[in-house]
Amino acid sequence: MRAVESGKADKTQDNAIGFWSKSWFHCKEKRIIVGITGVLIMMTVCLSASSVVLAKNKKEEQIYRYYTSIEIKPGDSLWSIACEYCFDMDMSVNDYIQEIKTLNHLSSDAITSGQYLTIMYASTNYK
Repeated sequence: MRAVESGKADKTQDNAIGFWSKSWFHCKEKRIIVGITGVLIMMTVCLSASSVVLAKNKKEEQIYRYYTSIEIKPGDSLWSIACEYCFDMDMSVNDYIQEIKTLNHLSSDAITSGQYLTIMYASTNYK
């Protein structure tokens, strides 16, 4: 009778440990869940680390601002010129248009074919 009571005590003690009990890991589904959770945690850590490295490399890249003169062709507008050049400048289209107007002393958005404008552009190459 003593051996039976001892066995019951062991099972009760095993259940009292709960999540980390030895018998918990004998269940195949539970081991799979633990494995998948571990893999997901590792992937999250790796992706976070690679994002930090990519962000660091991007910040280190020097952007140089240059100016050039372009001839306005039929159909050109300040908007179309800004769309072509402003994205490398890390500024909005509207901000770029304002810069063009300031550089060229324009009081309106009106430009004509054959007119020359000074525009700015960006490059990672030092010239």
